[in-house]
Amino acid sequence: MLLLFVAQCHYAVEESTIAEICAVPHCVLSQRFPAALLAYVPLPALFFCCPFYPNGTAVMSPLFVQYGIKGFAFDFDGTLAVPTLDFALMRHRVAMAVQSGARIHVEERGPLLESLVRATAYLSPEHAAQVRQLADEAIKEVELEAASRSRLFPFVRPLLAVFRHHKLPFAIVTRNCPEAVLTVFPDLHEHCACLVTREDVAHVKPHPAHLRKALSALGMAARDVLMVGDHAMDIEVGKLAGSLTAGVASGEMTEALLAESGPDFLATDA
Repeated sequence: MLLLFVAQCHYAVEESTIAEICAVPHCVLSQRFPAALLAYVPLPALFFCCPFYPNGTAVMSPLFVQYGIKGFAFDFDGTLAVPTLDFALMRHRVAMAVQSGARIHVEERGPLLESLVRATAYLSPEHAAQVRQLADEAIKEVELEAASRSRLFPFVRPLLAVFRHHKLPFAIVTRNCPEAVLTVFPDLHEHCACLVTREDVAHVKPHPAHLRKALSALGMAARDVLMVGDHAMDIEVGKLAGSLTAGVASGEMTEALLAESGPDFLATDA
């Protein structure tokens, strides 16, 4: 795992114990906690590395200090939440919805939002806006249906506890609509510094303006923030904006495919 190392846990670990371990930047863990417990505690792997001295003593050293990471930007579906979106259905619904507005061709492959922009480019601005409104209504309908079947990944709540303890802010940067995100994560605003959806920007990721909107809300420079996502466009937006990037294979792309995007970090999930 990328941010939390969680093995099959046979121990009941109190949140306070996790916080106690994570709160000590340089501690000799083997002297303070039993090895059997450490094997199952969700440790934030990006926060700590575990070099071994010649005597075998493990010392935790915070990676977020080494890399200067002061905040995080997360994709949502497939990164923090179980992916349930049916993009083929979404494309079909959009094609059906826009038939009444114009005879346009919706591409069968590639990002749908960008496809709609290209498909309506020859229309007048007013006509194009009408068609995109019809398409957006169809997209949102599919997103809300999918959100009703989704949930946060099990590691998200422990991760929030670690962020809260270390006072590390994070943003969510998603092409989804806000209603769908809040359906899955209703208490988002209690934990998240900002939510930036497609409705908040003129250009969605991988355009860097999407991530830069979140960086502005966080009040942080790109170099201080790690962009985490399950798709190549999450890696691309991070690189274009100047952030460190982390790919997680918990969504629609395998680790091998994500690796082709050249992320700074790569793992099975966050």
